[in-house]
Amino acid sequence: MRWVWAIYCAASLTALGAAAPAKPPTKPAEALPSQAPALVWKRGTERFDAQLAKVPVLEVLASIRLQTGWEVFVDPDLQLEVTAQFKDRTAGEALDLLLGNASYALVPDKKTSAKLYIYRSNRDQATQRVQVKAAKPRTIPNELVVVLKPDKDGRALASQYNAKVVGEIAKPNAVRLRFEDEEAARKARELIEANGNWGEVDAVYIIERPTTPEQAGNAALPRLALEQGSSADGSSVIIGLVDSAVQFKGMARTDFLMPSVNLYEGELTASTTPGHGTSMADAIMRGLSDMKMAGTDLPVRILPVDIYGDRATTTSFDVARGITEAINGGATIVNLSLGSAGESKVMHSIIQQGNERGVLFLGAAGNTPVTTPNYPAAYPEVLAVTATDYTGGIASYANRGEFVDIGGPSTTRVQFNDRMYIVSGTSAATAYNSGVAAALVAKRTLTAQQAGARMRTVLRIAPSKP
Repeated sequence: MRWVWAIYCAASLTALGAAAPAKPPTKPAEALPSQAPALVWKRGTERFDAQLAKVPVLEVLASIRLQTGWEVFVDPDLQLEVTAQFKDRTAGEALDLLLGNASYALVPDKKTSAKLYIYRSNRDQATQRVQVKAAKPRTIPNELVVVLKPDKDGRALASQYNAKVVGEIAKPNAVRLRFEDEEAARKARELIEANGNWGEVDAVYIIERPTTPEQAGNAALPRLALEQGSSADGSSVIIGLVDSAVQFKGMARTDFLMPSVNLYEGELTASTTPGHGTSMADAIMRGLSDMKMAGTDLPVRILPVDIYGDRATTTSFDVARGITEAINGGATIVNLSLGSAGESKVMHSIIQQGNERGVLFLGAAGNTPVTTPNYPAAYPEVLAVTATDYTGGIASYANRGEFVDIGGPSTTRVQFNDRMYIVSGTSAATAYNSGVAAALVAKRTLTAQQAGARMRTVLRIAPSKP
């Protein structure tokens, strides 16, 4: 198992004043969900689940390339349809079951990603490289956002273009409009932009709900080495966690949590398994715990802001709303363990405003081995966090674009309802580093942005080729 803890904490966090945490245990087999995706590589355990029926081999290999970050080469003359159903298999076991009579070689590489060759009889036949395509932005086709000029009224704009106002943000005077259909939205955008007097027009970008953790057995984790404290003036460092809901009931520690702000109702907070927001809250506390100096308390609080409710997706507009709620709630550090390819003007405007007020933003670079931007991490005001592997380099599956600032441990452990879970990816690395930043602010008397600058220097990671 390629755990990043020892290298990351011993080499990098020592420079920030942290102790190395313990290595987590391995994870036993688990059942496939009833509606499992076609092929899933579980980053925390590096095992595969599959539920495939007559899928062309190139589609399967593209999925493997996309999820693992391995370089994949295939024999262009190989004709194969993949039918397989299994759970919790190692790479070798999974490839045996996926590829049938085809031959393969999986070659590890300590300096770069592993290389997978698939061929009929000779490895030299594997000449076609399977490419990774960067995700394209997804939008809500019948909606627009307009960042209005200061003297403009959103409801007047909606009335003029026969739209409905479905969301507003006071600063920066942004309005979300819903039209009858995609064509109506397209025509309205053309007219608003041609008019030039209303403001900047933007799409409403869809942001998927990040994946949830994998169960890793029933063993209890050691208690977090944290005690809640107060600063001399009684204040706390507040981390805004803009994510899915945090499930207070079931968490090992709730004393660091403030009451949640919920943009939507309906999140199943009583679930018996942890959601993404719950996992990120725990990862933040792990970062705090690893940065804690003996005999000291940490005046830190986490403000959960639920921007999903019971929905499978959220939007760039709602992320902007969530950031606003976090900052209005006193957050000087905002954790954004989410993202998409959509470069939202309203989200960037909100982040720029927060940056001017001294807020530190940390964003997940994305779990695809490409160099294309992932937002909000790619905005210059955001500390972009990618995931590191056991060598201290960028994890094979993670984004390694020029916008990436720092690395962080891609895997952390979560305790929920007395069971252990593993959460991995750039989301976990981001949350962990938000905890590190908060500890630096709390105990080193740094501002949030000074803490970010120090982390950018100490934890800097060089971009690499996909």
